[in-house]
Amino acid sequence: MTDAAALLRKLGGRVGVVRAKNPDETQGINTRVDLARAEAIYRQRILEHWMREGVTIVDPASTYIDPMR
Repeated sequence: MTDAAALLRKLGGRVGVVRAKNPDETQGINTRVDLARAEAIYRQRILEHWMREGVTIVDPASTYIDPMR
C-alpha cells in the first residue's frame, strides 16, 4: 500500500492527504496479529455504541455484534 501513492503519481494520477480523526483508522495491517488488533478495536467501537444507546452487555469481552449495513 505504501507504494501505491508513488505508482499512482507516476501514472499521472493525483495524490493528496487526508487527516484521520482517529489514528486507529489508519493503522497498517500486515500480519494476523495486526488484523486481530484492528478487529478488536472495531468490535469495541460497536459495543460502546450500543451500550451508550442503553443496551446492557454483560460481558463485552465475549460479545460480538455484526455492524449494521
